[in-house]
Amino acid sequence: LDSLLKEMKNENVEVEERTTEEWLHSLLRNGGNISHDAGCASQNFQVEVNENLAKEGRKFFLDNFFMNIVNMFIGLYSILYLPNIARILDITGKSGSTHAAFQRYLSTLTHAIKWFKDSEEMNASMKQVLALHRAGSFRGQKVALEESGSKDIDKGITQLDMVVTQWGFIGPALVFNDIIPFYDKGSSEEGFIYVMYLVGKSLGILDQYNLCHGSPKQTKDRCRIMLKKVIQPRLRERDEISEEMTFHLLNGINVLNPLIMQEDFKLFIEKLLLEEKFEVENSSTIYTLYLFFFQKVLHMPGLCVLRIFMNNLLFYNIWLASKWSDFIYQGVKASEKKDLTIYDRFCQILNIPIFSVISVSAHLARKFRENIIHSKIQTGAYLGCFLALVFLKVQLAGS
Repeated sequence: LDSLLKEMKNENVEVEERTTEEWLHSLLRNGGNISHDAGCASQNFQVEVNENLAKEGRKFFLDNFFMNIVNMFIGLYSILYLPNIARILDITGKSGSTHAAFQRYLSTLTHAIKWFKDSEEMNASMKQVLALHRAGSFRGQKVALEESGSKDIDKGITQLDMVVTQWGFIGPALVFNDIIPFYDKGSSEEGFIYVMYLVGKSLGILDQYNLCHGSPKQTKDRCRIMLKKVIQPRLRERDEISEEMTFHLLNGINVLNPLIMQEDFKLFIEKLLLEEKFEVENSSTIYTLYLFFFQKVLHMPGLCVLRIFMNNLLFYNIWLASKWSDFIYQGVKASEKKDLTIYDRFCQILNIPIFSVISVSAHLARKFRENIIHSKIQTGAYLGCFLALVFLKVQLAGS
């Protein structure tokens, strides 16, 4: 490992000057033999931050929140077809069932939102995620040791796995924005890319491999070549474990959004990722509606109003799901073996206003109690000051 790291540091060609092909070749040749957290040795979460760029990135994320979450879902779906990522998730049991996939996806969304809040929230999230990565990597190596007697680095989480995961969080939006408007073409994605660079660096990705290190153009070029030479070949292979995991992921997303029909959305995602024509003979009505929404509605004038509505609706949906995550988790776990009927989907949708009334009422009641307590404290303070003044005046009068 030390010799590999030394070789990387002594490269004569600067990262900025390397071609996209050279970058990918280096990543595929060496990245799978270097631990996921190799870049964490010296930084101790003290990554220097360009606050202006980070602020731009946070605004970009919030302005396009709904489509950024769609982007992340498509990306997370795609990386489940990478063998070592699927293997680690299978070992840790993070995506092997619908209830586990729901829990993992909700947790991932929660962390992603924290990355775009402020530096303090990001650092706290990074420490938690890095600890999870280290635990998963250790289990991957431990299983390999038990099976073959060899505890190789490539049996844990590697730099290659981390960069592919970076692609999952940013790649679809940068590659497919001409097909699906993930964000307005006139807006700059530099801040968004920069925040994802910080996320990768904080989790230990070395700069020479970091997907988001360099100019926005370099990042876009790397995303395109990764799609062509890494993501698409694996997606065409249809690995059995990966197929099972994506099935559970789609079911888990359906729990968060009952309007997601698994088979139709899977078809839409894979047509997009494989860059195939969307038109399908005898396609379902739901699939046709997905195409109409992503290809027509999102291109209509006045999109900013629709984006604001969708952004806030999804924010609320995630907030509500996080409040009721344990209840939802138990419900999904209990009914996992059943096929969803129209009645089941109707009940899922009906749960939303019920959860809303209870959660909002509880939130308002808590705020009311806090205000009452605050008022009592203020009243007590005023009364104390008044009595102190009276006592002081009596003492002065007596003297």
